[in-house]
Amino acid sequence: MIGMIELTEEERSYVAQGAAAKAGFLSMLAVWLPYLGPVVLFGAYGIAIRDLTAIALAFASLLGLNLWWIHSQSRSAAQFRPVCMKVLAAASRSSAVALASDDARAADGAQQP
Repeated sequence: MIGMIELTEEERSYVAQGAAAKAGFLSMLAVWLPYLGPVVLFGAYGIAIRDLTAIALAFASLLGLNLWWIHSQSRSAAQFRPVCMKVLAAASRSSAVALASDDARAADGAQQP
């Protein structure tokens, strides 16, 4: 059993957001559709009328959205790393306590399960 883990307010907020997030492709598509839909439609329009400027603008918009997404993911990873380190530290403390109690019982001659 892992003991209390001391998290900052920002880390608790990040963990709460992660717990509340819906998983799955369709839910993520629904979140990103307002961003991707207009760009894809504009690119399709550019292809239909064979306008290189419209196609280039749609491509640049998609590139910008991807760069923005990568930036937000790197910020999330920066918040997630300290949480993981604290969980690992608590887990190692917990297993060290369990090993010490097992060693103490073995030294006393108590039967172990």
